[in-house]
Amino acid sequence: MGQEKKTKTQLIQELTECRKDAARLRAKEERLAKASRVLMDMESRYRSLFENMRAAALVFYSLDDGRSFMLKDMNRAAQDLDRLDPEKHLGKPVLDIFPNFHKKHKLLEIFQRIWKSGRAEHFPLRLYKGKRIRGWREYFIYKLPTGEIVAVYEDLTAVKLALAEVRKLYQAVEQSPSTVVITDTDGVIEYVNKRFEETAGVGRGEVIGRHVDAIRAKNTPGEIYDQMWKTLRSGQTWRGEFHDLSTAGQDIWERAVIFPVKDDDGNPSNFIGIKEDITERKAVLRELEVLARFPNENPQPVMRIDRNGTVLYANDPARERLGVEPGEAAPEEWREHFLAALSGRTEQETEHRVRGRVFALTFSSNPGHDDANVYGRDVTEVHRALDDLGQSEARFRMLVERMQEGLVVMDRKGRIDYANQRFSEIVGLDRYRLIGRPVQAALDPEYAPCLSETPGESPKKPYEFTFKTGRGESSSVMISPAPMFDENGALTGSFAVVTDMTEARLMEKKLLQAQKLESIGQLAAGIAHEINTPAQYVGSNLKFLKDVCQGINRAMTSYGRLLKELKQGAVSEEALEAADRAAEKLGFEDVAADITGAVNEALDGVGRISDIVQSVKRFAHPGHEELTPVDINAAIANTITMSRNEWKYVAEMKTDLDPSLPPAPCVPGELNQFILNLITNAAHAITEKLGDDPAAKGSIEISTRLNRGGVEIRVKDTGGGVPKDIQGRIFDPFFTTKAVGKGSGQGLSIARTQISERLGGEISFETTAGEGTTFIIRLPLQQDTPGQ
Repeated sequence: MGQEKKTKTQLIQELTECRKDAARLRAKEERLAKASRVLMDMESRYRSLFENMRAAALVFYSLDDGRSFMLKDMNRAAQDLDRLDPEKHLGKPVLDIFPNFHKKHKLLEIFQRIWKSGRAEHFPLRLYKGKRIRGWREYFIYKLPTGEIVAVYEDLTAVKLALAEVRKLYQAVEQSPSTVVITDTDGVIEYVNKRFEETAGVGRGEVIGRHVDAIRAKNTPGEIYDQMWKTLRSGQTWRGEFHDLSTAGQDIWERAVIFPVKDDDGNPSNFIGIKEDITERKAVLRELEVLARFPNENPQPVMRIDRNGTVLYANDPARERLGVEPGEAAPEEWREHFLAALSGRTEQETEHRVRGRVFALTFSSNPGHDDANVYGRDVTEVHRALDDLGQSEARFRMLVERMQEGLVVMDRKGRIDYANQRFSEIVGLDRYRLIGRPVQAALDPEYAPCLSETPGESPKKPYEFTFKTGRGESSSVMISPAPMFDENGALTGSFAVVTDMTEARLMEKKLLQAQKLESIGQLAAGIAHEINTPAQYVGSNLKFLKDVCQGINRAMTSYGRLLKELKQGAVSEEALEAADRAAEKLGFEDVAADITGAVNEALDGVGRISDIVQSVKRFAHPGHEELTPVDINAAIANTITMSRNEWKYVAEMKTDLDPSLPPAPCVPGELNQFILNLITNAAHAITEKLGDDPAAKGSIEISTRLNRGGVEIRVKDTGGGVPKDIQGRIFDPFFTTKAVGKGSGQGLSIARTQISERLGGEISFETTAGEGTTFIIRLPLQQDTPGQ
């Protein structure tokens, strides 16, 4: 009975809990329904927003863990912009929809990168060309929390074209020969073009923001300006003339057209003024007026001749200088010219010589009359100037033909217009066969572009290269190209001076080799001394080893006798005593260590001798005469070893060589010589400051590093520095401050020539009086092509 009551109680409790759960479930269902309605409402709003966006939007979902993407959704802007059909394109891979975009801009890689990183990316304006579409687009691509990729973009082709049109119009205004000024409606200047700056002589920064009264014409009455503003504010265009004075006090006349720019409501928003300089035109009109009123005051001959050749009018200069009189017949040789002018053809010109003077005559018809006007100009001096010019041209042509350098002139397309005889000799070809042909006909194709490319507004830096001539010979030349311009400043072509450097380079090589041998000769005593020291202790140790070997031989003889007696079974006292004496004299306990030490010292000495000999060999015979990649650090270490006797008594050698330094293109022998010269100069500078036997040594520091994309070598000494009065001459050929026999003065000169011209590098120095000098060599890691 108790059990039944307990079960009912439990059932009642469970029923109560069930009712509570049902109530909570209903409440939850109501909340879910409400949330669903809110979500549907939000989805509807966002869907409407998505569909009505001005920008196009595409949604892609990923497959294979972000390796490919399929089109999931698109808005109407995307359908219109990219001509997409939902039935045809939804569910298709992105590469099928935009194959050209992927090919040019790697679209799939962009999607994969954004899908992995989750970071949005912006792609600025770029041109897209495809089968369906073409235009300028700007893209924003990002990833949704759901993992979908969204691309939002907009077609800005119209904007791009409008900006291009604006740029063209701006360039047209900037290059206009007329002055252009733009103001607001209050007359404050907002823009002036380049022509304004040229004519006004002020920069635009000085007038923009100021009232137009700041550039008001000084001699123009105020009434004209009042009428101008009245016309403009009524919305009409004003036309008129301004009279101004230049800074030199000369008259300036300008014809102006000023018109309002109206906004969408038809109200003026700006005023644009266009002014044309008519000063010369005014002067011509005034001159014509003077000539028309006072023909006799014209200093040049003026005549009128009828169809029959009778002179109707002649001013005083015509009568006095040409000998013609009114009523008389004009010279017979004039007939065909004034008849041609009367027949309606263009003006006729001829020349007439009278009493050693030359006159240029112009025949023109007189509208409305059956006669012709004749205007004369005395051109005697012009003819003389032309004769002088012809003589000057002949002299200059002779100079050009006889100059020791080759000269070649090219048009803008690189075709040869002229070449002197020396150029023909240098390239080994007939110059007359080169005229009109591309410059490639004269030089190897590898080097011809250096001349065929017309230089810019300034001459190129001279450059040097070696090529095969038309005779099959190897020739080194120095090319110095420069542009040519016509009288208007327009580029018309180029010319180049070609210097034959073959002999100079051969002499330079001989001089460099002589300097190298001279250096080796100067270092020979030091090298011998360097070799002598290790050779001495090698000899001492070998003598010791010889003595030890003799003792060992004696001991071996005694021990051999003792062994023989032992084998016979009877050992004599005499044999034992002889063995003991030999062992005691040899000193078995110490001899082993002494032998090892002596051998090691001898091997060390032989190694030092070998290093010195190899250094001399590498210095004297580097193995390459052409540019080859060189281990700069190894070359420096080798030269330090070989020159040790030059510096070890006066300086401590310190090195800081960058181990990551890549090989640089050099001629090994020349590089060794440059470094040796700098080390020797440094040692001499320290000796000059401290003396031959200093109490304290100076220092020489050599360092290498990468700097500005090349190799930098620094050789620093603690000598007395370079005096200020000779700093500008230390690279001059044959200049030296050393005593006679101590130096040729060629080392630094050749170094600068080789480093700058052959290696494309540079050498410079920094110096402080009393503290020392640092020489700096900078070498490029790769050689430029000729002409670069």
